[in-house]
Amino acid sequence: MEEMPPLQETVDCDALEALIHSFGADGMAGIGMMQFPLHGCTVRVDTTGTVQVFDDNRRLPSDDTGC
Repeated sequence: MEEMPPLQETVDCDALEALIHSFGADGMAGIGMMQFPLHGCTVRVDTTGTVQVFDDNRRLPSDDTGC
């Protein structure tokens, strides 16, 4: 398996953090989440600060528990 470079070398982490924090800006409670493809994987980030990486050759779990 090919090693993925550190996220901060590929993604503007400050912009990602600002986007994630904007999810709660409208006063709605709960956990916001976004995901995007990166190097043959899916990266999932939520408002709790959790970052999960899933191999696109494996199905994402339906219970959001990660790998």
